[in-house]
Formats: sequence, C-alpha cells, structure tokens
Amino acid sequence: MAKWWILLLWMVSLTGIAAPEVLKDPTQPPGQAGIVAEGTQTGELRLQSIIIRGSAHEAIIDGQQVRVGDELQGYKVLQIDPMSVTLSKAGKERVLRMYDSKIKIRR
Repeated sequence: MAKWWILLLWMVSLTGIAAPEVLKDPTQPPGQAGIVAEGTQTGELRLQSIIIRGSAHEAIIDGQQVRVGDELQGYKVLQIDPMSVTLSKAGKERVLRMYDSKIKIRR
C-alpha cells in the first residue's frame, strides 16, 4: 500500500515539471504587460541601445547591431553618438535618440 502512495506522489510531482511556466519580465513596470513598444508595428526604427568601447561605437536598432557605414532597412548609419544615431536615406538625414519619449514628473 505504501508503494502505491509513493508512486502516486511521484506521478503528481512530475506534472509540475512538464507544465510550461510563463515568466514575467521583472524589469517591466506594473500594468504594462502585453504593450508593444512604440514604433515596432508601424515600421518605425527603434534605437534600443548604444555601446561605446574605446573608439568603437555600435548601436542596437530593432534588435540588430550596427556600426557606422552599415545599412539597415535602406538607411545608412552615418554617426553614433553617446545618446543618438544619425541615419541617411535618399539624401535625408534622420536622428534616432535614446529616451526620445518625454517623461512626466508628478510633484
């Protein structure tokens, strides 16, 4: 009889292992689940990160790592600064900035 209880407990414990677990992003602000970042559905380029190591400047735009001279969606990367990336397409320049959205401070 004890063997059956052990077998039953063992089988029940396996169900927790087989069930997929949905993990929540711990850095996401509360109440923001399921919200897509602005620009990702409209085809707009989104500057996600800028990496500067000595004289090497790189940026992450829409999940792709780029350097000066690289092309991304028809844009050529002209310049990478600590807070912005300058792109060119068809003779027109466009600047992507880190933290481009306005932050409201409540007092």
